[in-house]
Amino acid sequence: AARPAAPPAARPAAPPANGAFPAAGGRKPLAFAVCLGAELAAELASIAKQEKVSRSALLRGSFEKYLANRALEAMIAANERQAAALGFTPDEVQRLINEYRAERRQPA
Repeated sequence: AARPAAPPAARPAAPPANGAFPAAGGRKPLAFAVCLGAELAAELASIAKQEKVSRSALLRGSFEKYLANRALEAMIAANERQAAALGFTPDEVQRLINEYRAERRQPA
C-alpha cells in the first residue's frame, strides 16, 4: 500500500506589524505576569502606542537591551581586571587606547 504524500512544509509567516516576534527557534513564547504601578503602566501603554508596538514587544525589547548592556558591563569589568593584573592603571589604559586610535587615523 502506498503511503499518502506528506503535506508541504509550512513556511514561516512574516513577523506581525506590531513587532511581536515568536521566541527564538520558533518555540512557543512563555507568558509572564508583570506587576507595574499605575504610572509605569500608563507610561508603558503610551510609549507602546507611540511606537506602534505591543506592550509585550516593548518590554521584550527593553529586556533584550538590558541583557546586552549587562554583558557589555561584564566584559568591561573583565578587561579592567585583566589590565590591573598586568599592572596598568585606568589612565594608562586610556592613554594606550588613544595612541592606538591616533595611529589608525593616520594615512598609511
